Amino acid sequence: MPVADSHNDIIANISFSQDLEANVDVSYTFSGYCAMGIREAVLLLPEDKKKNLIQTIVSIAGKSEDIQKSAVTGEAFENYSSGAPVLIKATVSAPQFTEKAGAKYIFKVGDVIGKQSELYQTSQRKQPVDIEYPHSLNRTLTVNIPNGYTILNPETLTMKSECKDEKGEVGASFVSSYKIEGNKLVVNIVEFYSQLHYRISDFENFRKVINAAADFNKITLLLAKS
Repeated sequence: MPVADSHNDIIANISFSQDLEANVDVSYTFSGYCAMGIREAVLLLPEDKKKNLIQTIVSIAGKSEDIQKSAVTGEAFENYSSGAPVLIKATVSAPQFTEKAGAKYIFKVGDVIGKQSELYQTSQRKQPVDIEYPHSLNRTLTVNIPNGYTILNPETLTMKSECKDEKGEVGASFVSSYKIEGNKLVVNIVEFYSQLHYRISDFENFRKVINAAADFNKITLLLAKS
């Protein structure tokens, strides 16, 4: 299947309490090959195991009790033919996303996309890279900036890393950008791997794309009173 048909997407809307504890409305979409395994698990697992599955997918929850509500749609087997994705929606209490630092607050925005694969190895790569299937990951994170606060370092959200093949075509990429509209910070992330095979000569750039996602996962924002 082409890369556009298999994707794992996150749409998250983050708001804050008066004490600046984060609350997240989040949806995870799995389509194409990315839905394989998820669909079967949702349909076939006993009810007591489904709760653990949802907590694993909704990884931003520190514990199961943090998931205030959740719902799954599109899991029917016939959707293998229709192409409808599996959609998991949840509302999550995430107080661990913010920390007080003197007069400022640290917001761990990178944690919203969950832990990412890492290739921080220093040893020399000996073999080319093969992946399971071409796929993309698209994320839109909307941060509702608390009244009276300003984000001091939004520029840290801008990242770009690419891996090009021998023809100069981009075969893997991670790009993140942001815009501020009134009291909303909107972050867009597009990550994709359009090839099955990456040459050993491409490994360093492939590694940088993988690590760009891992680096984003570590980004924090500073919130200060205006």
